[in-house]
Amino acid sequence: MSSAIGCAGSNGSRRTVADQWSSRSWSPSGFRQRASFDQALDALEQKSAVDPGELARCNARVQRELAAKLAEAEAAIVRGDRDEARAQLRAIDGQYGGLAAPAILDLNARM
Repeated sequence: MSSAIGCAGSNGSRRTVADQWSSRSWSPSGFRQRASFDQALDALEQKSAVDPGELARCNARVQRELAAKLAEAEAAIVRGDRDEARAQLRAIDGQYGGLAAPAILDLNARM
């Protein structure tokens, strides 16, 4: 059985998304769409090379940006601007999520 995402047909058989797509791709433009779809699936299955140096630079940049935003939120707390601090913490949470969660909880407790 294929590991592709599928659904049960009316006769109980499993049909993958690709099977359903191919059954609808009978026109010349449908064949082009099918080829594009297949290329997209193939691209998703390929492992991409990771440059360790580039990854480290990216992680360092994200950490610097996060630290700067957390410092701004902390400054708002220190000066007593709770509304601004809350808005900044919400924005940080929206952008960084779990990466910022421990610091957000700490700063929230200090308000």
